[in-house]
Amino acid sequence: MINSKSLSTYLGTRIVAVLIFFNIISLTVILPVYDSKLRRMVELQGRNFVDTTIAANSESLYREDFGTIVDSTINILRKTEDIKFVIITPYEKNWRLVIESNTWAMEDIVPLNQPAKSTDELIYSSERNTEKKLFTYTHQIVLGELRWGSLSIGLSDRHYQQLITDYYANAALTSLVLTLITFAAMLFAMRKPRLQIQALKQVLGRLKAGELSARNNTDKSIGEIHDISTAVNDMADHLEQATREVQLLAKVTEETGDALILFNAELRATYTNHAFLTITRIDPDRIINQSFDQICSMIGIPGEDRNSFNQHTSSIPIYPWNRDITLEAAAPRGPDTHISLRFNHFVCQAYKEDWYFAVISDISARKALERKLNNLAYFDKLTGLANRPMFYRGLQKAKHRADRTGTGFVVMFLDLDDFKNINDSLGHDHGDGVLIEVARRLETIFRGEDLVCRLGGDEFTVIMQNAEHPDQIASRAQSIIDQLTKPANIMGKDLRVGISIGITNYPDDAGAIDELVKKADVAMYHAKQKGKNQYKFYSKSWDLQQQLSFFAKESLRKAINSGDDQFVIHYEPVVDIQTNRIVEMEAQIRWNHPERGLLYPSEFIPIAEQSESIQWIGEWVLKEACKQAAQWDINGYKGYVSLKLSPLLLRIPNFCDQAIALLEQGRLKNVVIKLRLTGDSQIWHTQENLIRIEQLNRAGFALAIDDFGADHSSLNDLIRIPLVSVKIDRTLIASLPDKPKFNVIVASIISVCHQLEMTTIAEGVETEEQAEWLRENGCDFYQGSYYAPFAESQLVKNHS
Repeated sequence: MINSKSLSTYLGTRIVAVLIFFNIISLTVILPVYDSKLRRMVELQGRNFVDTTIAANSESLYREDFGTIVDSTINILRKTEDIKFVIITPYEKNWRLVIESNTWAMEDIVPLNQPAKSTDELIYSSERNTEKKLFTYTHQIVLGELRWGSLSIGLSDRHYQQLITDYYANAALTSLVLTLITFAAMLFAMRKPRLQIQALKQVLGRLKAGELSARNNTDKSIGEIHDISTAVNDMADHLEQATREVQLLAKVTEETGDALILFNAELRATYTNHAFLTITRIDPDRIINQSFDQICSMIGIPGEDRNSFNQHTSSIPIYPWNRDITLEAAAPRGPDTHISLRFNHFVCQAYKEDWYFAVISDISARKALERKLNNLAYFDKLTGLANRPMFYRGLQKAKHRADRTGTGFVVMFLDLDDFKNINDSLGHDHGDGVLIEVARRLETIFRGEDLVCRLGGDEFTVIMQNAEHPDQIASRAQSIIDQLTKPANIMGKDLRVGISIGITNYPDDAGAIDELVKKADVAMYHAKQKGKNQYKFYSKSWDLQQQLSFFAKESLRKAINSGDDQFVIHYEPVVDIQTNRIVEMEAQIRWNHPERGLLYPSEFIPIAEQSESIQWIGEWVLKEACKQAAQWDINGYKGYVSLKLSPLLLRIPNFCDQAIALLEQGRLKNVVIKLRLTGDSQIWHTQENLIRIEQLNRAGFALAIDDFGADHSSLNDLIRIPLVSVKIDRTLIASLPDKPKFNVIVASIISVCHQLEMTTIAEGVETEEQAEWLRENGCDFYQGSYYAPFAESQLVKNHS
């Protein structure tokens, strides 16, 4: 790896290698070429000398006048320092003439008798009788056409050696100069890159130290350093952004009210936030590297829940596990602690590892609120008795038990006689006192397995278990009359009330719960008609009323089939309580009866629900509402158009498909169709109906609860059904703001709905005082005569 400190050395070694390669080329390629050129030059010099000498001595050679030859040659040798000797060798003689600058000699030789060479020859060898080097050049002597012999001269290598020496010196100097120039150029060229690399190194060091804002200046960066600097800056940008996101996530994790525990693949805790200490009262450091089961034991989660989790995690992959848990009494947090535990799995993409996390929420306050709301939902605030929803739940349980055991049970419907006179003459406080005393006396009469309820007003009911003999039932009814007719001291006044009781027996009088209650109510009215303060068993002779109902059904059927347009829809606005802006238009059907005039839904819908007429009415209202919604949508209205939905409609095959088709035909953009669920909540909560409700919701219908707080409404409705709003019943609104107990109930309903992310609508608002109280307590919308008369032009104007 090359760093900024070794970059010069790295480049220097490569330059030296290039120079060595250059010198090798100089010695192995250039030098031989240069040497060859020098040898040719020496050969040319020798040839010129030989030609001159032969030309000067040709006659003497022919005459073999060696004295003249010697004198002439010595004279030439003395003038030419580079010629060391001359050797004249005749071909057919056994001697040769050797001439030097200051001496000569005749040497005997063995005749070669070899053919004369036609080419010259240059030989580089040691000088005669010395260690010096010289060139010997031999040239053939031709006299006329006679090849007479050869002339050899010895040429000094002084000039040759000087040129070779100069070559080496020049090559060395050139190499040195190139080396110096190259290193100087390298140092100059490397100065800026080294400074830029050092700057980049400093930036990386600052980033490593945690200074995430550090950036390198790329304006003057060159080449690849600019590319690297840009890449480093981009990496720093991403690192800074990622670090900020991680810090933000860490801050949110630490500040959240839920405890978060992170587990590795071995289900060992690696991290938890501060909320863990707040919720569990356990030091977070104690759980690090602990298993999930060990942590659950430390928190105080019961063994049953831990076993459930262990069974859940025994299979791979591990799916989400959620549970609301009540901690053991000995838990560090203490008794009556409730938590919600959620466990899930995720894969860390950066490391391709499995991780798990657990989220612990403190739901103790929510559980306490649920208990409070449960009391509000299922128990009468005034008397403490079970209320209407609890009564119907009790009926369901009693029916289930009776069907399972083959026994029966009794329903008593009780209504105080002339109770209105007490309220009107003495006031509601005395009336409430009477109701409380009646409730207390009823509780003393019945056993623990029996259920005493207050339905509302001065109506009470009793569910009697194991009372099959009429005499036993009559005795208990008479005991009620005897006890309640005794005077009671209410706020200093002795008050006496009578009571009328209607009695039905399951399954003899009816097999359906609603029918059983209705017949008990009929029996109670017969008791009143017979003089009050008495009880009556239901009699089948009273079924004549059913015949009257039949005639009403026939009249309704004829109205539907007549084609006279006897049914119309009126729209009543729902208004924002803060801005007085219309947010919803409620569709309400009316029947223009040819004899009885304009009838409200309460006068004919119950009859329709007992026949197939409810299907036609439901589909017609939905169709007309969708048609009107489409027109308002075009005109610019933005909000809801709502209509009541009877639970009986969901039992009709293909109703949901037809409703969805009508919604799709409308192609609504700004208007939403809202279905207000009415009737007994127990009917809505069947599995089949819940599925159909969810189907409608997914198709685009909004859902709401109508008349909440009256009749059969239940807290369960708010949890199991995906609602957008809740309409508070007019019977509760009518008591605002003068009755504190009703104020508490309505305020609690508003608070719960808001916590569940639902809006609230107050029904039947008639006065400024009611509207102001609702506004101060956070109610979202209202409906009633307090709002000015509605005009359709105002609807569009509100949304333009």
